Amino acid sequence: MALGGLALAIGWTQFVARLRLKRPGAHRLLGKVYVGAVLLSGLAGVYVGFFATGGVIAASGFVSLGISWLYTTASAYRLIKSRRLEEHRLMMTYSYAACFAAVTLRLWMPVLIYALGDFISAYRIVAWLCWLPNLGVAYFISRRQLQARELVPS
Repeated sequence: MALGGLALAIGWTQFVARLRLKRPGAHRLLGKVYVGAVLLSGLAGVYVGFFATGGVIAASGFVSLGISWLYTTASAYRLIKSRRLEEHRLMMTYSYAACFAAVTLRLWMPVLIYALGDFISAYRIVAWLCWLPNLGVAYFISRRQLQARELVPS
């Protein structure tokens, strides 16, 4: 699971245009490290998700998160190998949104425990709340990027 922290720590650098443009080798290397970290951490997350506190509701939330993270990252990797850069960038937005669930879980959990007064209820909710809204934000970011590119004449 520590590799998830590594993915979170380096993932944001992949969105820095200056790094991508001026140091493409560093961008590729960090991208490979990110994909490797996600592969191992995502698989571990899916496995551990089956044993989550809170029963089937929490387990299904965390397993779904792990599957989504693995799928979006694998898709982004496949897209870059096919030289489909724009689609790769969009899919990496979704991948990092899933990765960022580690942060949003920690932000939501104390709020939910306080609001509900019960750890188990809060945990069942946070298993979904830590990542689904993140994917919604990624959708709006991606949509905005696509709309901006459509406005630019070729």
